[in-house]
Amino acid sequence: MVRPFRVPLFPYFPAIALVIAVIAMVAMSIYNVELMLIFWGLIGFGYVSFRWYQREGVNQHLYNYTVLKQFELFILQRISFQFYGFLKFVHHVQNQNI
Repeated sequence: MVRPFRVPLFPYFPAIALVIAVIAMVAMSIYNVELMLIFWGLIGFGYVSFRWYQREGVNQHLYNYTVLKQFELFILQRISFQFYGFLKFVHHVQNQNI
C-alpha cells in the first residue's frame, strides 16, 4: 500500500517500543505481584470466555456478557476502594503538622 508520507525510523521504532513494553511487564511482574495476578487473571478470563463464546454460540454470549459485567464491577470496586485508601493516606500525610 502506497502512502503519501514516510514514517521515521519505521522498522526500529516499533521494535524499541515492543522491547520497552516487555521490560515494563517484567518489572511490573517483579515489583507488583498483585497487579500482575490481576492482569493475567483478566487476560485468562478473556481468553476462556472468548473460547467459550466461540464454542457455544450467540445465545451463550449474552450469559458471558452478564458474567463479565459482574466481574468487571467487582474489579472496579476493588480498585476504587484501594484508590480511596490511597487518597485518605495522602490527605492524612498532607494534614500532619511537622
